[in-house]
Amino acid sequence: MLAASCRQYLTTDYDERAGIALRMDITRLALREAAVDAILCVHVLEHIPDDRAALGELYRVLRPGGWAILQVPFDPARAVTYEDPSITRPEDRRLHFQQEDHVRLYGRDFAARIRQAGFVVETHPFGASLAPPERARYGIAEEEEIYFCRKPAPSGE
Repeated sequence: MLAASCRQYLTTDYDERAGIALRMDITRLALREAAVDAILCVHVLEHIPDDRAALGELYRVLRPGGWAILQVPFDPARAVTYEDPSITRPEDRRLHFQQEDHVRLYGRDFAARIRQAGFVVETHPFGASLAPPERARYGIAEEEEIYFCRKPAPSGE
């Protein structure tokens, strides 16, 4: 269980929506290095053409010792993330990536992609931890996982 006091909570999105504090591109965040203590990024990366740049930015803006929770649509039958930039028609994207605005379907290699950005990653079987009625109520697949990521603190801290 995580417990912390929150001095400031910042919401951001690329689209302009009610309740969003800042409009930012996740591949080029307008934040200084090590500016945030924690990041919650849920069902975002599957929409981003360059998710590796986005992961790099999340790592850059997170302070050493900080944490991030990442969650993406996931196909446990896939060893490798499936992406094909030539698939652009909404109906084709739905067929290949589960939704018309997705650009990939993550496979079991997602944790390795996160590690490539520098994070230390723990995978938690979130969907399996819920009872079937809870999964149905919230639309969570049994195989859905949460990735708890940390940016390593410098040695001696």
